[in-house]
Amino acid sequence: MQPKNAEETLDKEILLAFNLPNNEHVVISAKPVRVTSNGVAAKIEKICEGEDAMRQYLFEIHKHHHAKLYEEENISTDLI
Repeated sequence: MQPKNAEETLDKEILLAFNLPNNEHVVISAKPVRVTSNGVAAKIEKICEGEDAMRQYLFEIHKHHHAKLYEEENISTDLI
């Protein structure tokens, strides 16, 4: 994240609202953990809105980047 001003404090929880590339709306609550000149790293505290959309989006991104894991021969249907 890029803060609007450089004096953001690390002890303040922030609320972020954004749209995923598929236009699903997501609202998350996050707590900043580190601030550098490049931006802010934050820990997601809670997904307030759009949890299923976020989960599906992240899964689709993972599938795209790791397609070999999802090839038919790599998927086991055996019960453990």
